[in-house]
Amino acid sequence: MVVTEIIEKANQSLAKLLAAIESLPAETHSIPKAIGEWSIKDILAHLIAWEEEASKALDIWKIGVDPDWNHIKDIDEFNAQAVKERRKVAFPKIIEQLRLVHGGIIDKLKSISDSEFSKRGGVPRWLANLIIDHLDEHTEKIIAFKEKFEPEMNAE
Repeated sequence: MVVTEIIEKANQSLAKLLAAIESLPAETHSIPKAIGEWSIKDILAHLIAWEEEASKALDIWKIGVDPDWNHIKDIDEFNAQAVKERRKVAFPKIIEQLRLVHGGIIDKLKSISDSEFSKRGGVPRWLANLIIDHLDEHTEKIIAFKEKFEPEMNAE
């Protein structure tokens, strides 16, 4: 995967996620346990935290070092803390934070040449996982929630 491809796929993933959310009524954004243990807002807080981690890891990778993920001792605890830290942040600010951190990663990617990725064995799998696959995974869950929720909205 070349730089332009990963940027395009990452931006498509974010756009699809945001489109799924924007098509839902605002009152659904904070429904507790709407999707598993989390609200939609919680999912976005979780995604922001992981995109922040991807951004830091990309900085490390850019200087020629493979990132060490051992600072995250317990993924469930990391996720819970990420959600807790943003619990009082207004939903529009959560969206803004996600756009900003994602945009920052895209800007960093634009500064890396295809040849640099080739020298390092291609786009790191962890990067594609965090800025594409992870968003897609949660987008699918939000779409499933929307499909389940829409009949309830229309019945009112």
